[in-house]
Amino acid sequence: MRLIISLIIDSLLSPEPVTRDSINKLYTTYVCLGPVPRTCMKKIDVTSEQGYNNSVESYINEIDRQIAAFIAHGGRETFARTIDSNASHCMAIMDPSDTGRAYTSRIITRWVSYRLYEKAQEHSQHDCFMLFKHLSRIPTLRSSAGWFFKSYVHNWFLQGGTFQADQIPIVDNRIRRIKFKTIKSTSYSNNFFTTASHLADLVKGSSGRGIDSRVLQTYFLPYGRNYPSVDGLMFYNLKTLMVFQITIAERHEIKSVGVAELLKALPKAIENIYCVFVVPQERADHYSRAQLIPDKESIAPPREKLSFKQFRLVFSDESMQQVVGHGM
Repeated sequence: MRLIISLIIDSLLSPEPVTRDSINKLYTTYVCLGPVPRTCMKKIDVTSEQGYNNSVESYINEIDRQIAAFIAHGGRETFARTIDSNASHCMAIMDPSDTGRAYTSRIITRWVSYRLYEKAQEHSQHDCFMLFKHLSRIPTLRSSAGWFFKSYVHNWFLQGGTFQADQIPIVDNRIRRIKFKTIKSTSYSNNFFTTASHLADLVKGSSGRGIDSRVLQTYFLPYGRNYPSVDGLMFYNLKTLMVFQITIAERHEIKSVGVAELLKALPKAIENIYCVFVVPQERADHYSRAQLIPDKESIAPPREKLSFKQFRLVFSDESMQQVVGHGM
């Protein structure tokens, strides 16, 4: 919406009308890379195919140069140099204080954070982990630490393995666990879905009435921007959908809207929803308690046979350091 409003304003001020092709190019860039709308419009040339390709490449190269400098300093350098050098559009943005007399800086978008994670992994697995820990300790950069954590978890699942999750709430230290496996992905592009309908097309059996057994243990994740309350998912069995919420927050909620959208598109054979909160080890105690999750009454259209359970999966520092990163 902000991009469309900015386009309307600029079209009113510009002597040249904004073409449909220009809008498509800007919108594609905005959705894929996520820069602030004004930056997208000022830095991306949409007058021709060559100009567009060159300016997008230049934009990404500038981000990569700033990321390389940030990694070289171990993340200890603030964004002050970036902002003072008038390059805040590439990696950082200023958040003004309530008084408007000061600002804090933060990494600008999820895509930039994923790019930072990818480049840090290329540099060194150890240095990438230490950078994540550094980001986690700085309040203004915790959102970027959260994106780092999601990248780690996505790669953890996509590399395949066996995992254990604890059913919550945990009472009197009595822990009930489930085990599940993910198969190693041979091509990450096969694990992405764009919409609930697209996911349904990927997983339906040949009859169209159930889940294809060949997709069991395959980890799927939404492409592009955040899918409501679902960071990833898999089919635990032919009747059970397992949705993952990956977070470093002290508590989290899974809202019904994202789950309802999935259930509306998926075959009616799904009777169980396992909500799994994937958290770092320092948050384990917080997720020994039940979190807010949907129930069958909150799902529309309603289903008679539908149950919800919730689990905690702790992603330890040791496991994190063993993950080999890939770009998301």
